[in-house]
Amino acid sequence: MNGATERHPSWGFTIVELLVVIAILAVLVALLLPALQSSRESARSSACKNHLRQIALGLWLHEETHDFLPAGASSAPYRTMGTSWIVELLPYLEESIIYDAYDRRSMHSGEIGLHSRNRRVVEGKLIPPLLCPSSPIPAMSPFHGSLSPLTNPSYVGVAGASSAEGYLEARVSACCLPRVDGDISGGGLLPPGHAVRWREVTDGASRTLLVAEQTDFAYSSTGYPHRIDGAVYMGWTAGTSSPGTPPNYAGVSPAYNVTTVRYPLNTKRYELPGVNDNRGPNNPLLSAHPGIVNAAMLDGSVRALHESLEVIELKNLATRDDGAATRL
Repeated sequence: MNGATERHPSWGFTIVELLVVIAILAVLVALLLPALQSSRESARSSACKNHLRQIALGLWLHEETHDFLPAGASSAPYRTMGTSWIVELLPYLEESIIYDAYDRRSMHSGEIGLHSRNRRVVEGKLIPPLLCPSSPIPAMSPFHGSLSPLTNPSYVGVAGASSAEGYLEARVSACCLPRVDGDISGGGLLPPGHAVRWREVTDGASRTLLVAEQTDFAYSSTGYPHRIDGAVYMGWTAGTSSPGTPPNYAGVSPAYNVTTVRYPLNTKRYELPGVNDNRGPNNPLLSAHPGIVNAAMLDGSVRALHESLEVIELKNLATRDDGAATRL
């Protein structure tokens, strides 16, 4: 060996090679991440549609059982807060235990802050079919008067269409405090104070909106996000404290968990007439899905309505008997 030091070949990476590998991995991640996110959103949107189907089927079964749909929002004795259509839907979502324990007929029955029995029944109870997995809104949160969280429903009943911007709808009432700058309709399937019967729906079950998404935020001009989903700010149990049905709605109180269609899909501008985070009557249908809003029709079908749908066509879909044919 002549005393020479034996050399072994080096099998390590050079710095340049390591940087090249890192760059390749970064490119692969950049290419794969959008596809992965798209796949996840597709799965979430599919779950969202399945929940809407459950809700539509439940409302259909309610009609089969009682010969009418539930009123979108009911009042309670002495003009106190009554219950929403969601309360009447509970037995058809496998939530009979909650339904049977819930007092639906006494004063303040829908306002859990003033009804301790009902508060105990619903607090902390998660109702999965009411939720769209794509929504950035928390699945549960405390509401007015509650200590434990309540389910935040992702879906809102369609009360009808607004007469604003020249749409011909006479069954409207000016609404609601704290800002009386909107209107609420009685021409849809889930209006306040009226349980719609099948014979009243002359446009066809496949062409009449029943329930749709409100699963994203609206934004003020400063960029501040506002929750405008149906249950804000009283919870999913709340209906209304105003008796009557438009055009004879005593509209000092908002009707919770329903909306009257006035604006195009996915309108997220907060400073609009009839839009408010204390249940504005014309809070838009909007979603976290790119370009669409999922909605259930009376026949149980679920449609991905594209946000390019003309607002007059959306109003036609929201009205049960206008005679207009909207192409979806």
